Amino acid sequence: MFSRRRTVELTGLPMAPASMPMATAPASVWLTLQEGTLVRRVTFSGDLGQYDAPILRDPEPGPGADLVLMESTYGARLHRERAATLGEFGQILRDAKRDGGNVLIP
Repeated sequence: MFSRRRTVELTGLPMAPASMPMATAPASVWLTLQEGTLVRRVTFSGDLGQYDAPILRDPEPGPGADLVLMESTYGARLHRERAATLGEFGQILRDAKRDGGNVLIP
C-alpha cells in the first residue's frame, strides 16, 4: 500500500501515487516524464468516487496532466442525488423489517 502523496523513484521515473476514496481502494498515479528539457505529466487512475461521502475521503486533486488514462465505470452518466439513494436504502430496510427479512451489506 502506498502512503498518500509520497513520491517514489522507479529507475529514474518519479511516481506519485494517491489513494482514492472507494471501498475497493483504487489509486491514481501521477508520472512526471522528462527527456532533456521536455517535461510531460501522465496520470493513470481508477474510478475517483464522489465528493462529500459520509464515510470516505474526498478524491485528491492531481497536479494537472498532459495525458490522462482513466477507468470509466459510469461513462457519461451522472450519479443521482445522495438523498434519493438514502431514500431507496431506507425503503429497503423498512421492507425487510416488515417482511421479516435480512439485509446484507457487503
